[in-house]
Amino acid sequence: MEDANRKVILALAVPVAAFPAIFIVIIAFKFLMSGGGETVLSEAQALSKLASPRIETMVRSEAPGAIAPGAVLALDGLGNVFVGWARNIVEVRSRQPLLAAEDPGLSSFAATPEGMIMTVRGDRLGYVAAGSVVDKVALPSSQMRLERIAPDRMILYGPVSQKTWAVYLLAGGGSYTKLFTFPGEISAVAGAEGGMIFANSWGIYKAEFGKRISPVLYLPDKPGIRSLAYDAPHRAVFFSTADSVFLLIDGRVVKLLGNVSGTLRLGPEGLYILSETRQELLRVDNIFKP
Repeated sequence: MEDANRKVILALAVPVAAFPAIFIVIIAFKFLMSGGGETVLSEAQALSKLASPRIETMVRSEAPGAIAPGAVLALDGLGNVFVGWARNIVEVRSRQPLLAAEDPGLSSFAATPEGMIMTVRGDRLGYVAAGSVVDKVALPSSQMRLERIAPDRMILYGPVSQKTWAVYLLAGGGSYTKLFTFPGEISAVAGAEGGMIFANSWGIYKAEFGKRISPVLYLPDKPGIRSLAYDAPHRAVFFSTADSVFLLIDGRVVKLLGNVSGTLRLGPEGLYILSETRQELLRVDNIFKP
């Protein structure tokens, strides 16, 4: 491998301190992010921590369907926001596409803290360079999704059989190690203290590296969760369903926004929502009281 390419792949190098590959059973009850043992506050106490959310449209599509269902949204560590837009990757601040031409095979991407864009196209892991996608590493399937869950950790997740999904941790050289399998589709993932949280159609779970998988919340009466974001300072989970954005804080679920949904990412300037129904990128701030 050329030195330049090797440097790109090695930028993902992370210590593989992963928990053993395990298969978890379906667990159906509410559980706190801590794994239990904390007092669940009343709804009024939870609401008392929230301010009045402000919504700002950062960019709006002029072409119908440019933001497709399940569109990708990524943030790096330099303040840049990247959106999956019309089969391309667009940097929001400059409004410039990163690819010289549309790439219909591009299905997922994530940004490293330094601003490098890692990609999934078909069954290959790669990166963006000189206006195109460079494919490098073979993946377990052609339906893998890519997500950065910490500054030094990036994962892949996707189906490995008809009924089973798996999560992999990327390591040096573009290799990956299976962390765990799950009996059903994983609809969303996000980083959290000590590991990650993930969701499926019936709830949210937390996976701690080297330790265990614990249920966080069971949602039998709500539509499937589409996206997740985790706020570490407030120990709060944002999640979106088909038409709303909710907040799980202090053991209580609060509706944050109605009639809006999409892909969520949390950044220093607030919560970002990439909405295919509204065909725009929103930023929400003033969520929590000082």
